Amino acid sequence: MKKNSIFAILSVLVIVTMLLASCKKAPTADVTLSFRVVDRAYLPSPDKVAQEIQAQLKEVGINVTLKEMESAAFIDATSAGQEAFYLLGWNADYPDATNFYDYHFGNANNQQFGDLFPDMVAEISAAGKTSDEDARQAHYDTINQMLKDDLMMIPVAHGGSSTAYQANVKGAHSSPLGNENFSVVSNGTDKFVWMQNGEPASLWCADETDGETLRACEQVYEALLGFSIGGSDVVPALAESYEANDNLDEYTFNIREGVKFHDGAELDASDVVATFVAQWDAMSTNHVGRTGTFEYFGAFFGSFINAESQAAELVDADGLLSLTAPDCEYGGEFKSIEAVDAMTVKFSLCAPDPAFPSKVAFSVFSILDKDFLDANNGDSVKISNSPNGTGPYIVKSWNRGDSVVFEANPEYWGDKALTQNLIFRWSEQSAQRLLELQAGTVNGIDNPGPDDVPAIEADANLALYPREGFNIFYIGFNNKIAPFDNLEFRKAVTYAIDRERIVDQYYATGSSVAGSFVPQFIKPGASPDVEWYDFDQAKAKELLKGLGYSVPN
Repeated sequence: MKKNSIFAILSVLVIVTMLLASCKKAPTADVTLSFRVVDRAYLPSPDKVAQEIQAQLKEVGINVTLKEMESAAFIDATSAGQEAFYLLGWNADYPDATNFYDYHFGNANNQQFGDLFPDMVAEISAAGKTSDEDARQAHYDTINQMLKDDLMMIPVAHGGSSTAYQANVKGAHSSPLGNENFSVVSNGTDKFVWMQNGEPASLWCADETDGETLRACEQVYEALLGFSIGGSDVVPALAESYEANDNLDEYTFNIREGVKFHDGAELDASDVVATFVAQWDAMSTNHVGRTGTFEYFGAFFGSFINAESQAAELVDADGLLSLTAPDCEYGGEFKSIEAVDAMTVKFSLCAPDPAFPSKVAFSVFSILDKDFLDANNGDSVKISNSPNGTGPYIVKSWNRGDSVVFEANPEYWGDKALTQNLIFRWSEQSAQRLLELQAGTVNGIDNPGPDDVPAIEADANLALYPREGFNIFYIGFNNKIAPFDNLEFRKAVTYAIDRERIVDQYYATGSSVAGSFVPQFIKPGASPDVEWYDFDQAKAKELLKGLGYSVPN
């Protein structure tokens, strides 16, 4: 009798346990979406888009907590691989597909996506080393298919954008690269005030990636080459000319005579070598910057020399500097940089690079005086306190949180700035920028919001300057942080996002849903035959359910 009672009790317990187990609900998928409230050409309304994505994912059972971050902190955190799920984008720095793919998916210094995929890195490297357009496109077709298969991010939009100025401003322009040059701009007074989206992170850009920072640097510093005003053609700058060998793995630059830095020092070839060595040589005492990552160098030119042990040393031969790698096994593009004579510098590369002139034209590779660089130990904070470039403007003051004040460089080697005093201010809100432009407290603004464009076009006192959508807005995943370390989860999120609705609701005329990571007009680069995932909520729910998450009916 006692045995029967025990058996009955055990049976009841088993049944109750089974019933409780069957009643237990599957867990919900809970994630955090990080973003910064800074309007950019690629993302005009980040807070609204974040809320839209939050609502779209809620419909398939993914609960999203929004995490708004300060701009510089957000950029640093995503780059360091600390954010799992985030909104970010890219404005082109030079007109070539290498600028998009190499920086994001072939650059170990950029950890935002988590682990890179070696086969993709190899394809990206191969694409950048050939000048044959058909061969390059074949590589990019493979890369775009890999990006779809591995799902490192969701390409959402190529955003049309613009600048706006008071109608009486001469020389007003917008740049497809976002590098407006204010030395050619005048409103007929001795002061021009520009309002952009955010404050510069520093005033030396070797170790920066943010567009607001780069634009400020571009008024003060210059690279060997530059880009045409309002365009993307490579033009002479501190180098008056250059030559490449037939194999495109050796470039020789002829330095312009008579150029002076703001402190009066004269430019020579060793300044060029010292500037590049500060980024290339991981053991250089000037390899400091702001974060120490020098992301652009890694993206454009591969690994640092001396990253693990001393393999090469800077040589000073009677004032002519050079640095030569013993071989190319260290993984970088540079074989050597040499001051051939006082006004000639030669770059020898480990492989052909047809985009090399466009790369060295970018402001991150602006030239500093060697002695100034040494005196400040390559420290971005120190350099930002007393910027010393060769450009048309000199930094008079940086009032943190309020403004950067520039004044015209009276010793500038080229055409002098048309306006004596240039002031940069900033506001994250496009409505605030427009109000100040209408009130006349600023003379030009960056990136008016889509809702602001009709008001600008209807105002005879204002003028709009559209920009081509030379950019990409993407939703990023870090594949080392759960639950985004699971490919099936990343697919579920991808199917749940209605990209067309985002573009229709929040983007200006001239914008488009992204078909590839690069705009369709970039050839080689875009792959229209590699079609992205469709918006499919049912498929998203199916994947989530298969992963054990609860989904709404």
